[in-house]
Amino acid sequence: MNILLVEDSPADADLIRDLVELAPGADVSFHWVQTLTDARLALGDRPDCVLLDLGLPDARGLEGVQALLGQCPDIPVVVLTGRDDQEFALQAVASGAQDYVSKTGMDGEAILKAARYAVQRQRSDNFLATKSFEDPLTGLGNRAVLSDRLALSLSRRRRAESPVALLLLDLDDFTAVNDGHGHRAGDRLLVEVADCLRGALRPEDTAARLSDDQFALLCEDVRDADAAAVVAERLVEAVRRLSRTDIAVSASLGVALSGPASAAESMLADAGAAMDEAKRSGKDRWVLQASSPPPKAG
Repeated sequence: MNILLVEDSPADADLIRDLVELAPGADVSFHWVQTLTDARLALGDRPDCVLLDLGLPDARGLEGVQALLGQCPDIPVVVLTGRDDQEFALQAVASGAQDYVSKTGMDGEAILKAARYAVQRQRSDNFLATKSFEDPLTGLGNRAVLSDRLALSLSRRRRAESPVALLLLDLDDFTAVNDGHGHRAGDRLLVEVADCLRGALRPEDTAARLSDDQFALLCEDVRDADAAAVVAERLVEAVRRLSRTDIAVSASLGVALSGPASAAESMLADAGAAMDEAKRSGKDRWVLQASSPPPKAG
């Protein structure tokens, strides 16, 4: 385990390292720094855990905890407090620290145990946080991820020239696949559609599964409506190629292109309306609703 020790006292730092390294089962390497500024730089090396003294020359009290977690919320922090004040230590935990150890009567085994438990809890928290924003079948983001990224994209769009495109894709007659071939075949098709979306992604784009057979693709910095139409056409064709001799596969796709004052809710509504129009027009096609009507179709 790689531990970042943030302790301004050389004597205390030496004592902590000696105690931990002598603890049964210890397999630890330390990186020692004396200030919060140096600790923030050292986070770039991705330590497994931070042991943080609350009395640093450039941070007092909970400032250090808040600064480190604000920079790297996925790296666990165990607080070292010289105060014989459990209430103060609990405030640190309430601020996001995983645990605390009093420097009064320090014990290497207790410090090592606190660090190990902090790492385990943080990994568990990170896993649960990831899963709460991930569609379990396809591994794509879920509706919460899409909503958050869309709002962020529109905020950035106000400082950029190029618009944001939101594509909503709904499989045509998906119920017939489940009814006629079973839910396993339906699930396999959904995974294949998710792979189509991944294939269309650029690093700055976001793909999500919104409901049973409805997906979304958020594309930032789209040059214009024609560029969004190219993406829409490519997706409709890619889904069509998933057809097999026993299953015909197609999708209806709606595209909304942001305007100067677009909001996330209105873009979702516009893309949904365009998708519904694609279905009413015969399915297996796309409709683009730009910031001003009439919509384009293909």
